[in-house]
Amino acid sequence: MQNINNNTQGIIDIEQTKSDRTLNTIIAIAGVGLATSQIASAVILAQPNQ
Repeated sequence: MQNINNNTQGIIDIEQTKSDRTLNTIIAIAGVGLATSQIASAVILAQPNQ
């Protein structure tokens, strides 16, 4: 019975790790997108008016 509990907990931990990794990837992608938009905005605002 203890082995079944340990196996189940191991599976739960693995799935949680996968979920956490996916969330971290999504957050990283969103951060890169925000940084890129900030750079683009700064470049646009830095151009002289014509």
